[in-house]
Amino acid sequence: DNPYFKRILWKDILKTEHFYYQNIIILVLHIIFSVILIYVVGTIIDRIRERILEKPIMKIEKINAIGNKFDSYINFNEKERWGK
Repeated sequence: DNPYFKRILWKDILKTEHFYYQNIIILVLHIIFSVILIYVVGTIIDRIRERILEKPIMKIEKINAIGNKFDSYINFNEKERWGK
């Protein structure tokens, strides 16, 4: 929740200020639509990131081995901490 990006997103991109003085129903609908749009765009960006970066990187054996060691270290510490 970066204050600079919040201003750019809600004021400059989504133009929410224009709906402040209109009917409250229109404002609420605009906000709901905006939140759904932000979620959809974020999901699309995440899927693109997975395909372009994550899948090719995880195919490299050394990186995959380091990730597995890190996961086992974290899981071991969690079991030790919580007794699971």
